[in-house]
Amino acid sequence: MSNPKITKLIIKNFGCIGPQGVSIDIDKIVVLVGANNAGKSTILRAFEVVADCLKLEQDDFHNRQVVADNFPDIEIHSIVTQDNKPGDEWCQLLPDGTWLIKEKWTWNGIGTEPKRVGFNVKIDRWAQTGDKELMPWGTNNVAKSRRPKPHRVNTFDNPEVQAKAITSLLKSLLENDIKNIKTNETDELSRYDAIVSSLKELRADSKKIQQAGIADIQTQANLILEQIFPNYTMKVIAPESTAPIAIDLLGEEFGLEVGATGGLPFLWRSKAAERSELLSGQFSNC
Repeated sequence: MSNPKITKLIIKNFGCIGPQGVSIDIDKIVVLVGANNAGKSTILRAFEVVADCLKLEQDDFHNRQVVADNFPDIEIHSIVTQDNKPGDEWCQLLPDGTWLIKEKWTWNGIGTEPKRVGFNVKIDRWAQTGDKELMPWGTNNVAKSRRPKPHRVNTFDNPEVQAKAITSLLKSLLENDIKNIKTNETDELSRYDAIVSSLKELRADSKKIQQAGIADIQTQANLILEQIFPNYTMKVIAPESTAPIAIDLLGEEFGLEVGATGGLPFLWRSKAAERSELLSGQFSNC
């Protein structure tokens, strides 16, 4: 299953961006050009906080002020196809046969969870409390798995952090290709999706086995509880898991080497790390 394609980011009352807002059209490559403090880092931060549904710090609020009428407001517009679309109420049909999905995040305070809602095309408005459904793709954990993961490489980060961000991006690109491999082009599911589907069935089957064991434990616990607290009972709640199943296909098998063309390459890491390894080696030989 491919991920939805993000096509637009709309930001209001976030960082240095005020209520007038900024709209960014997104393609495969987006280049942000501007003077210092023009908002380039703010735009990148805005995508990070919605992609991972993060809580905000005071610096994320416009002018560092938490104002009820000007809470941070960030929208993402995505294009989906038949294999990754959510419920029909979120899908605006486009001329090419794909669908447009709109999601919006708002934060009403520092350190609070964001509120995510979708635009319901059936009733032509953003979802609100009291509606049957509030957002496409259900819970935030499931929705995150449908969204590209941000990989920021900051200029002044130490080399270890930069290398980790770059290799994470490399893994993300390779894993996306691997997840779409099919045994035959006519197969409905990729080999990865077939494995995940099988694991979901295994999880459901194991749940049935758990129920018998849980019932036995609950009975024994209540026999003891009744002797200590008469007329009280304990019940074990074990709801069905809705967490997405993810498989780490590539592990930690990548590194980065840098060096002059034709010369001897060296690992991308800081001098501090090299000195640490050297000292460690010296102590171990004492």
